[in-house]
Amino acid sequence: MASDVVELVRSAQAGNRAAFDELVRATYPETYTLALRLTSNSEDAADVVQETYLRAYRNIEKFRGDAQFTTWLYRITANCASTQLTKRNRHRHEELDVDAQVDTAPTPDARSDAALDQQHLTQALAA
Repeated sequence: MASDVVELVRSAQAGNRAAFDELVRATYPETYTLALRLTSNSEDAADVVQETYLRAYRNIEKFRGDAQFTTWLYRITANCASTQLTKRNRHRHEELDVDAQVDTAPTPDARSDAALDQQHLTQALAA
């Protein structure tokens, strides 16, 4: 198996798209499992795996073979998961309490500011 992966990697590095596709098929279950463990969310995991293979495809020629291909791929997966979690946390929103009472009545200060704004606007239009 290991020699098969080495040959697939070499072939993919030479530009053989079918070899890269075979690498994806051979590593997908473990890559997805890792992404799912890191993100705890199936949608995020799917996004991470997609980005992982895109980066791997773009950078396959940079794989030197110092470590196993799967080790290199899992490092890319971890980096993509970290990026995904950062994005998710940046865009996270708190759920609104449906039963919460919201006071929409303007405060006295807000009414005063609005009246002052109206006065300035009227004076500016008159000028």
